[in-house]
Amino acid sequence: MLSAAACVGNIGGEGPGEDAGTTGTAAEALDVARIRLLNAREYRQTVRDLLGVEVSEALSHADAGTGYDTGAEGKVDENLFFAFVEEAERVAEAYLDGPISDDFPCYDDDASAQTCLETIVDALGARAYRRPLTDDQKTGLMMLHEDVLATSDDERLAMMSIVQRLLSSVHFLYRTELGVRDGPVSVLDPYERASLMSYTLTGTMPDAKLFAAAKAGELEGEGIRTHARRLLGTDAGKAQMVRFVIQWLRLQPLDEMARNPDDFPKLDDPNLGRSLRTELAEYVTHTLFEEEGSVADLLNGRITYGDAAVADLYGVTLDGEADEAQPFALPDERRGILSLASTMSVHASVAELEKDRPVIRGLLIKNQLLCEEVGLPAGVDFLAAAEEAEVESFDELTTREQFESIMNQDQACIDCHAQFMPFGFLFGNFDALGRYQTEKGDRPIDTVVEEIPVANVPSSFDDHLALIDMLSDSPVVSKCFSQNLVAFVVGTADKETLRAINDELLEQVDGDRPVVDLLEEVLATPELYERRWVSAD
Repeated sequence: MLSAAACVGNIGGEGPGEDAGTTGTAAEALDVARIRLLNAREYRQTVRDLLGVEVSEALSHADAGTGYDTGAEGKVDENLFFAFVEEAERVAEAYLDGPISDDFPCYDDDASAQTCLETIVDALGARAYRRPLTDDQKTGLMMLHEDVLATSDDERLAMMSIVQRLLSSVHFLYRTELGVRDGPVSVLDPYERASLMSYTLTGTMPDAKLFAAAKAGELEGEGIRTHARRLLGTDAGKAQMVRFVIQWLRLQPLDEMARNPDDFPKLDDPNLGRSLRTELAEYVTHTLFEEEGSVADLLNGRITYGDAAVADLYGVTLDGEADEAQPFALPDERRGILSLASTMSVHASVAELEKDRPVIRGLLIKNQLLCEEVGLPAGVDFLAAAEEAEVESFDELTTREQFESIMNQDQACIDCHAQFMPFGFLFGNFDALGRYQTEKGDRPIDTVVEEIPVANVPSSFDDHLALIDMLSDSPVVSKCFSQNLVAFVVGTADKETLRAINDELLEQVDGDRPVVDLLEEVLATPELYERRWVSAD
């Protein structure tokens, strides 16, 4: 079964036949040999690129143990196995209904010539498995076709069985990171490198140029950099960087706001969620690719991109088409990605327009910008605490006043929340749609915080702009960002592995260089392609 296949060392039955380079030592290899399950998004995009057929949106599996959906600990249980099998049947039928004739004009579902069958098995099999088929794999697929045809006398069913087999194979569902083994250490072979690069940079299977580079043994040194730059410049590469930023800043609810606006009562316009998702994507794409921006540039941008509905949240009137995203200057009270309406609307109440969420906003800064962890306390009953708080006219208080009255009732709460809650208070001027406000009713919103620890140094800020100034100039933030980028690429939650690769990376480059250059450097780091083999003991 698929789940059992995840436990074996070499799922192909034969070791890769090409030398990927000189292996390192056990101390140099920073990660373990493994096979990595395609997450739902990768699976969906791979099927689309392989066959030209859309996959059901019902699949949603992913391992997010690293904080990113590229985690390497995904498993196939019985339910997911049968979901894959059912999807393979549906997709195979759709493929034979049309796209196969475009891909293979020689195919005729009434009587496929043997030469055409071999062409389909060779070409489609290699693309599905993301490496040339072995003789045994090719023979197995040909025999499957022969057996089905012998029992059914149905050429369409026989060919459909081959497509189903490819899509439900471990060689399709998983991508290997096993390498050419030499003792306890191996180095990923060219096809494994191609898959690691492609799924990192585009979220899908290698394209024809990357396949050709793997076949020619060109994915080393400058060859890696050349294809990394090329893939990042594609639409898929740009979309993948948007996905990374969304996950880095914990903005995944933007996707839900776009797909299911009814789940967010604060969205009086059902199209607003989609508009906010577009704003974030346009901001990231322009900053990282057109401006070749760094993480500091992400934090400091002065222009955003939105339609009339988004512009209205900023108090801005647009010229031109109201339903098209266009650039406009951020008001003086805003700067960068942290103050965008799209960002602030996620880290806020889903229903109450005046409710910001200082806990979530504070943890965003603490965890994602500074890489400092704060564990959430167990057994906290927020509603009970609110009822016990002896405060008159509680609903009339600002969010900060409410939280302080509830959570600062004993020293343990005070000590815990002092680590991160003030970061959230700094963003108290932004409501649940990201609109700027200075008062709640007739009560002024206080954003001043004092003596909050930043990299173990007590710091004070008047507002979010002062915090953004500090974050933009901080080497701690640069290092934290690059560590998040490494986690996205490597797919492991092992902190030692992440720190080791990140330290190796930052010894060679400035962590505050353009983000796309930094990602290129991660992909070009030799240690990224080394794997340790550990015993079952």
